[in-house]
Amino acid sequence: MHTLNKYLFLCCFLITQLTFAQSEITVPEKQIPLLSKVSASWCPYCGTWGWDFMEALMDDNTGSSNIVTLHYSGDYRSQEAAEMTSNFGAFGQPQFFLNSTRVNVNSSTVDVARSEVKATVSQSGTASPEAQTGILAGPTNGQLNIVTKTRFFQEVSGEYYLSLYILEKSFNGPQAGRNGNSLHKNVLRFGLTDNTFGEPIATGTISAGSEVIFQKSIDLSDMAYSLENIRILSIIWKKEGNKYLVVNSNSSEQFTAGVTLLPTADRRLGKADFQFSIQPNVVSNFALLKLILPSQRKNFQAELWTLDGKKVQDIFQGQLSSGAHEWTIDRSKVEAAGMYVLRLNDGSGQMSRRVIFR
Repeated sequence: MHTLNKYLFLCCFLITQLTFAQSEITVPEKQIPLLSKVSASWCPYCGTWGWDFMEALMDDNTGSSNIVTLHYSGDYRSQEAAEMTSNFGAFGQPQFFLNSTRVNVNSSTVDVARSEVKATVSQSGTASPEAQTGILAGPTNGQLNIVTKTRFFQEVSGEYYLSLYILEKSFNGPQAGRNGNSLHKNVLRFGLTDNTFGEPIATGTISAGSEVIFQKSIDLSDMAYSLENIRILSIIWKKEGNKYLVVNSNSSEQFTAGVTLLPTADRRLGKADFQFSIQPNVVSNFALLKLILPSQRKNFQAELWTLDGKKVQDIFQGQLSSGAHEWTIDRSKVEAAGMYVLRLNDGSGQMSRRVIFR
Protein backbone atom coordinates (compact mmCIF):
# COMPACT_ATOMS: atom_id res chain seq x y z
CA MET A 1 0.00 0.00 0.00
CA HIS A 2 1.29 3.47 -0.87
CA THR A 3 2.45 5.38 2.22
CA LEU A 4 -0.04 8.23 1.71
CA ASN A 5 -2.94 5.81 1.20
CA LYS A 6 -1.89 3.92 4.32
CA TYR A 7 -1.88 7.20 6.28
CA LEU A 8 -5.33 8.18 5.02
CA PHE A 9 -6.69 4.73 5.86
CA LEU A 10 -5.30 5.01 9.39
CA CYS A 11 -6.85 8.47 9.85
CA CYS A 12 -10.25 7.25 8.68
CA PHE A 13 -10.03 4.26 11.01
CA LEU A 14 -9.16 6.47 13.99
CA ILE A 15 -11.97 8.90 13.22
CA THR A 16 -14.41 6.01 12.95
CA GLN A 17 -13.23 4.60 16.26
CA LEU A 18 -13.62 7.96 17.99
CA THR A 19 -17.10 8.38 16.55
CA PHE A 20 -18.15 4.98 17.86
CA ALA A 21 -16.53 5.71 21.21
CA GLN A 22 -18.70 8.79 21.60
CA SER A 23 -21.89 7.00 20.65
CA GLU A 24 -21.30 3.82 22.65
CA ILE A 25 -21.03 4.00 26.45
CA THR A 26 -20.16 0.71 28.07
CA VAL A 27 -22.13 -0.08 31.23
CA PRO A 28 -20.34 -2.84 33.18
CA GLU A 29 -22.67 -5.43 34.66
CA LYS A 30 -20.72 -5.37 37.88
CA GLN A 31 -21.25 -4.52 41.52
CA ILE A 32 -18.48 -2.15 42.64
CA PRO A 33 -18.60 -1.33 46.37
CA LEU A 34 -17.91 2.15 47.72
CA LEU A 35 -15.34 2.37 50.54
CA SER A 36 -15.41 5.71 52.37
CA LYS A 37 -13.22 7.17 55.08
CA VAL A 38 -14.67 10.03 57.14
CA SER A 39 -11.74 12.27 58.01
CA ALA A 40 -10.53 15.75 58.96
CA SER A 41 -7.13 17.38 58.58
CA TRP A 42 -7.06 18.27 62.31
CA CYS A 43 -7.89 14.72 63.49
CA PRO A 44 -4.80 12.98 64.98
CA TYR A 45 -6.27 9.47 64.79
CA CYS A 46 -7.06 10.08 61.11
CA GLY A 47 -3.32 10.43 60.61
CA THR A 48 -2.25 7.42 62.69
CA TRP A 49 -4.18 4.12 62.82
CA GLY A 50 -6.92 5.54 60.54
CA TRP A 51 -4.30 6.48 57.95
CA ASP A 52 -2.69 3.03 58.08
CA PHE A 53 -6.07 1.30 57.83
CA MET A 54 -6.98 3.37 54.76
CA GLU A 55 -3.66 2.48 53.12
CA ALA A 56 -4.38 -1.20 53.82
CA LEU A 57 -7.86 -0.88 52.28
CA MET A 58 -6.34 0.66 49.15
CA ASP A 59 -3.73 -2.12 48.95
CA ASP A 60 -6.43 -4.80 49.22
CA ASN A 61 -9.33 -3.34 47.26
CA THR A 62 -8.12 -0.91 44.60
CA GLY A 63 -9.52 -2.18 41.31
CA SER A 64 -12.42 -4.00 42.96
CA SER A 65 -13.98 -1.04 44.78
CA ASN A 66 -14.13 2.74 44.65
CA ILE A 67 -12.27 4.31 47.57
CA VAL A 68 -12.91 7.89 48.68
CA THR A 69 -11.85 10.10 51.58
CA LEU A 70 -14.61 12.38 52.89
CA HIS A 71 -13.19 15.43 54.65
CA TYR A 72 -16.28 16.73 56.41
CA SER A 73 -14.19 19.32 58.31
CA GLY A 74 -10.76 20.97 58.23
CA ASP A 75 -8.49 22.12 55.42
CA TYR A 76 -9.90 19.82 52.72
CA ARG A 77 -13.58 20.06 53.62
CA SER A 78 -16.23 19.98 50.91
CA GLN A 79 -19.95 20.47 51.30
CA GLU A 80 -20.60 17.17 49.52
CA ALA A 81 -18.29 15.29 51.89
CA ALA A 82 -20.01 16.86 54.91
CA GLU A 83 -23.48 15.94 53.64
CA MET A 84 -22.44 12.38 52.76
CA THR A 85 -20.91 12.02 56.24
CA SER A 86 -24.19 13.15 57.81
CA ASN A 87 -26.19 10.85 55.54
CA PHE A 88 -24.10 7.86 56.64
CA GLY A 89 -24.76 8.74 60.27
CA ALA A 90 -21.09 9.06 61.14
CA PHE A 91 -20.13 10.26 64.60
CA GLY A 92 -16.52 11.23 65.27
CA GLN A 93 -13.61 10.36 63.05
CA PRO A 94 -11.99 8.44 61.56
CA GLN A 95 -14.88 6.25 60.52
CA PHE A 96 -15.14 3.90 57.60
CA PHE A 97 -18.13 2.80 55.54
CA LEU A 98 -18.63 -0.03 53.08
CA ASN A 99 -21.42 1.30 50.89
CA SER A 100 -23.84 2.65 53.54
CA THR A 101 -22.75 0.31 56.38
CA ARG A 102 -20.29 1.42 59.02
CA VAL A 103 -17.18 -0.73 59.32
CA ASN A 104 -16.67 -1.80 62.94
CA VAL A 105 -13.02 -0.86 63.41
CA ASN A 106 -10.76 0.88 65.92
CA SER A 107 -7.05 0.97 66.62
CA SER A 108 -7.06 -2.51 68.19
CA THR A 109 -9.18 -4.29 65.53
CA VAL A 110 -7.66 -3.13 62.27
CA ASP A 111 -6.36 -6.55 61.19
CA VAL A 112 -9.71 -8.27 61.70
CA ALA A 113 -11.63 -5.43 60.04
CA ARG A 114 -9.23 -5.43 57.10
CA SER A 115 -9.86 -9.12 56.45
CA GLU A 116 -13.63 -8.72 56.78
CA VAL A 117 -13.75 -5.78 54.36
CA LYS A 118 -11.61 -7.59 51.81
CA ALA A 119 -13.85 -10.67 51.97
CA THR A 120 -17.03 -8.60 51.61
CA VAL A 121 -15.67 -6.63 48.67
CA SER A 122 -14.58 -9.84 46.96
CA GLN A 123 -18.01 -11.39 47.46
CA SER A 124 -19.73 -8.25 46.16
CA GLY A 125 -17.84 -8.57 42.90
CA THR A 126 -19.72 -11.79 42.16
CA ALA A 127 -23.18 -10.32 42.86
CA SER A 128 -25.60 -9.31 40.13
CA PRO A 129 -26.12 -5.53 40.30
CA GLU A 130 -29.47 -3.79 40.39
CA ALA A 131 -28.02 -1.02 38.24
CA GLN A 132 -24.70 0.41 37.12
CA THR A 133 -23.41 3.50 35.32
CA GLY A 134 -21.04 3.77 32.38
CA ILE A 135 -18.96 6.95 32.08
CA LEU A 136 -17.55 8.66 28.98
CA ALA A 137 -15.67 11.91 29.53
CA GLY A 138 -13.20 14.16 27.79
CA PRO A 139 -12.18 17.73 26.99
CA THR A 140 -13.75 19.68 24.14
CA ASN A 141 -13.20 23.39 23.46
CA GLY A 142 -12.21 24.23 27.02
CA GLN A 143 -15.00 22.12 28.56
CA LEU A 144 -14.92 18.80 30.34
CA ASN A 145 -17.90 16.93 28.89
CA ILE A 146 -19.24 13.93 30.77
CA VAL A 147 -21.88 11.60 29.36
CA THR A 148 -23.18 8.72 31.46
CA LYS A 149 -25.56 5.84 30.85
CA THR A 150 -27.22 4.06 33.75
CA ARG A 151 -28.73 0.66 33.07
CA PHE A 152 -31.05 -1.27 35.39
CA PHE A 153 -30.16 -4.94 35.17
CA GLN A 154 -33.02 -6.05 37.42
CA GLU A 155 -36.62 -4.99 37.84
CA VAL A 156 -36.62 -2.82 40.94
CA SER A 157 -38.90 -0.41 42.74
CA GLY A 158 -38.09 2.83 44.50
CA GLU A 159 -36.62 6.29 44.06
CA TYR A 160 -33.18 6.28 42.43
CA TYR A 161 -30.65 9.10 42.05
CA LEU A 162 -27.37 9.46 40.18
CA SER A 163 -24.54 11.65 41.46
CA LEU A 164 -21.16 12.52 39.93
CA TYR A 165 -18.13 13.75 41.87
CA ILE A 166 -14.57 14.87 41.22
CA LEU A 167 -11.91 13.10 43.27
CA GLU A 168 -8.37 14.41 43.50
CA LYS A 169 -6.18 11.33 43.18
CA SER A 170 -3.26 12.65 45.22
CA PHE A 171 -1.77 15.81 46.73
CA ASN A 172 0.63 16.75 49.53
CA GLY A 173 -0.68 18.58 52.57
CA PRO A 174 -0.70 18.70 56.38
CA GLN A 175 -2.43 16.02 58.43
CA ALA A 176 -2.63 15.87 62.21
CA GLY A 177 -0.95 12.76 63.59
CA ARG A 178 1.74 12.79 60.88
CA ASN A 179 5.00 14.68 60.50
CA GLY A 180 5.19 17.33 57.78
CA ASN A 181 3.21 17.12 54.58
CA SER A 182 1.56 13.81 53.78
CA LEU A 183 0.32 12.29 50.51
CA HIS A 184 -3.48 12.45 50.61
CA LYS A 185 -5.29 10.15 48.18
CA ASN A 186 -8.76 9.89 46.66
CA VAL A 187 -10.15 13.02 48.30
CA LEU A 188 -13.65 14.10 47.29
CA ARG A 189 -13.33 17.69 46.08
CA PHE A 190 -16.77 18.61 44.71
CA GLY A 191 -19.93 17.29 43.13
CA LEU A 192 -21.17 17.88 39.60
CA THR A 193 -24.87 18.09 40.42
CA ASP A 194 -26.83 20.75 42.29
CA ASN A 195 -27.79 18.20 44.95
CA THR A 196 -25.09 16.21 46.74
CA PHE A 197 -26.99 13.00 46.08
CA GLY A 198 -27.53 13.78 42.43
CA GLU A 199 -30.38 13.89 39.98
CA PRO A 200 -33.49 11.68 40.18
CA ILE A 201 -33.23 9.14 37.37
CA ALA A 202 -36.06 6.68 38.06
CA THR A 203 -39.09 6.42 40.33
CA GLY A 204 -41.62 3.66 40.91
CA THR A 205 -41.25 0.28 39.27
CA ILE A 206 -38.29 0.22 36.87
CA SER A 207 -38.10 -2.58 34.31
CA ALA A 208 -34.95 -4.61 33.77
CA GLY A 209 -33.15 -3.19 30.74
CA SER A 210 -34.26 0.41 31.32
CA GLU A 211 -31.55 2.97 30.61
CA VAL A 212 -31.04 6.60 31.56
CA ILE A 213 -28.66 9.12 30.02
CA PHE A 214 -27.26 11.90 32.19
CA GLN A 215 -24.67 14.40 31.03
CA LYS A 216 -22.75 17.32 32.46
CA SER A 217 -20.29 19.93 31.21
CA ILE A 218 -17.96 22.15 33.24
CA ASP A 219 -15.32 24.72 32.30
CA LEU A 220 -11.83 23.33 32.65
CA SER A 221 -10.71 26.76 33.89
CA ASP A 222 -13.15 26.51 36.81
CA MET A 223 -12.06 23.08 37.96
CA ALA A 224 -8.64 23.97 39.50
CA TYR A 225 -7.37 20.40 39.04
CA SER A 226 -5.52 18.85 36.14
CA LEU A 227 -7.18 16.02 34.22
CA GLU A 228 -4.17 13.84 35.01
CA ASN A 229 -4.93 14.05 38.72
CA ILE A 230 -8.69 13.59 38.90
CA ARG A 231 -11.11 10.68 38.83
CA ILE A 232 -14.82 10.94 38.10
CA LEU A 233 -16.87 8.97 40.62
CA SER A 234 -20.48 7.97 39.99
CA ILE A 235 -22.81 6.74 42.73
CA ILE A 236 -26.33 5.40 42.28
CA TRP A 237 -28.35 6.14 45.41
CA LYS A 238 -31.74 4.83 46.50
CA LYS A 239 -33.70 7.20 48.69
CA GLU A 240 -35.47 5.63 51.64
CA GLY A 241 -37.13 8.15 53.93
CA ASN A 242 -34.58 10.88 54.59
CA LYS A 243 -31.58 8.65 53.84
CA TYR A 244 -29.76 7.85 50.62
CA LEU A 245 -28.40 4.30 50.37
CA VAL A 246 -25.55 3.33 48.06
CA VAL A 247 -26.76 1.01 45.30
CA ASN A 248 -23.62 0.87 43.16
CA SER A 249 -20.62 2.95 42.13
CA ASN A 250 -18.23 3.35 39.24
CA SER A 251 -15.32 5.63 38.36
CA SER A 252 -13.19 6.71 35.44
CA GLU A 253 -9.89 8.49 35.00
CA GLN A 254 -9.69 7.90 31.24
CA PHE A 255 -10.46 10.97 29.14
CA THR A 256 -11.16 10.96 25.41
CA ALA A 257 -10.58 14.22 23.56
CA GLY A 258 -13.56 15.44 21.56
CA VAL A 259 -16.39 13.97 23.63
CA THR A 260 -19.59 15.86 22.81
CA LEU A 261 -22.84 16.03 24.74
CA LEU A 262 -25.80 14.14 23.34
CA PRO A 263 -28.33 16.46 21.65
CA THR A 264 -31.34 15.61 23.77
CA ALA A 265 -32.57 17.06 27.03
CA ASP A 266 -34.67 13.96 27.72
CA ARG A 267 -32.56 11.80 30.04
CA ARG A 268 -34.92 8.85 30.25
CA LEU A 269 -34.29 6.23 27.62
CA GLY A 270 -34.95 2.57 27.07
CA LYS A 271 -38.07 0.59 27.92
CA ALA A 272 -40.67 2.57 26.02
CA ASP A 273 -43.97 0.73 25.49
CA PHE A 274 -44.26 1.27 21.73
CA GLN A 275 -43.00 -1.00 18.98
CA PHE A 276 -41.33 -0.07 15.70
CA SER A 277 -39.44 -1.56 12.80
CA ILE A 278 -37.56 -0.27 9.78
CA GLN A 279 -37.17 -2.22 6.56
CA PRO A 280 -34.65 -2.49 5.13
CA ASN A 281 -32.08 -1.27 7.62
CA VAL A 282 -29.52 -0.96 4.83
CA VAL A 283 -31.11 1.72 2.65
CA SER A 284 -30.28 2.28 -1.01
CA ASN A 285 -33.48 4.08 -2.11
CA PHE A 286 -36.32 4.05 0.42
CA ALA A 287 -37.03 2.53 3.82
CA LEU A 288 -40.37 2.03 5.55
CA LEU A 289 -40.65 2.96 9.24
CA LYS A 290 -43.56 1.22 10.98
CA LEU A 291 -44.78 2.19 14.45
CA ILE A 292 -47.42 0.68 16.74
CA LEU A 293 -48.65 2.77 19.67
CA PRO A 294 -50.73 1.23 22.47
CA SER A 295 -52.21 4.64 23.33
CA GLN A 296 -52.29 8.23 22.14
CA ARG A 297 -49.11 10.33 22.32
CA LYS A 298 -49.31 14.12 22.59
CA ASN A 299 -45.78 14.76 21.38
CA PHE A 300 -44.09 11.98 19.46
CA GLN A 301 -40.73 12.49 17.76
CA ALA A 302 -39.05 10.40 15.09
CA GLU A 303 -35.61 11.73 14.12
CA LEU A 304 -32.48 10.71 12.26
CA TRP A 305 -29.10 11.52 13.83
CA THR A 306 -25.45 11.03 12.97
CA LEU A 307 -23.37 8.90 15.33
CA ASP A 308 -21.57 11.99 16.62
CA GLY A 309 -24.77 13.71 17.69
CA LYS A 310 -25.99 15.89 14.79
CA LYS A 311 -29.63 15.81 13.75
CA VAL A 312 -30.04 15.04 10.06
CA GLN A 313 -33.79 14.86 9.61
CA ASP A 314 -37.10 15.33 11.43
CA ILE A 315 -39.19 12.39 10.24
CA PHE A 316 -42.19 13.27 12.41
CA GLN A 317 -43.03 15.51 15.34
CA GLY A 318 -46.50 15.93 16.79
CA GLN A 319 -49.54 14.16 18.19
CA LEU A 320 -50.33 10.56 17.26
CA SER A 321 -53.34 8.40 17.92
CA SER A 322 -53.09 4.81 19.12
CA GLY A 323 -52.59 2.15 16.47
CA ALA A 324 -50.31 1.72 13.46
CA HIS A 325 -48.41 4.50 11.68
CA GLU A 326 -45.98 4.49 8.75
CA TRP A 327 -43.42 6.87 7.25
CA THR A 328 -41.19 6.58 4.20
CA ILE A 329 -37.53 7.57 4.60
CA ASP A 330 -35.94 8.79 1.38
CA ARG A 331 -32.24 8.00 0.90
CA SER A 332 -31.85 11.00 -1.42
CA LYS A 333 -32.59 13.37 1.49
CA VAL A 334 -29.57 12.08 3.44
CA GLU A 335 -26.47 13.76 2.09
CA ALA A 336 -23.71 11.30 2.98
CA ALA A 337 -23.58 7.52 3.01
CA GLY A 338 -22.80 5.83 6.32
CA MET A 339 -24.33 4.70 9.59
CA TYR A 340 -27.02 6.79 11.33
CA VAL A 341 -29.24 6.47 14.39
CA LEU A 342 -33.02 6.41 14.10
CA ARG A 343 -34.39 7.79 17.38
CA LEU A 344 -38.04 7.61 18.50
CA ASN A 345 -39.21 9.43 21.63
CA ASP A 346 -42.70 9.67 23.13
CA GLY A 347 -41.80 11.99 26.03
CA SER A 348 -41.45 9.28 28.66
CA GLY A 349 -39.33 6.72 26.85
CA GLN A 350 -36.93 6.57 23.94
CA MET A 351 -35.80 3.82 21.59
CA SER A 352 -33.19 3.92 18.87
CA ARG A 353 -31.87 1.75 16.07
CA ARG A 354 -28.97 2.02 13.68
CA VAL A 355 -29.57 2.43 9.96
CA ILE A 356 -27.03 2.27 7.15
CA PHE A 357 -27.43 4.50 4.09
CA ARG A 358 -25.54 3.43 0.98
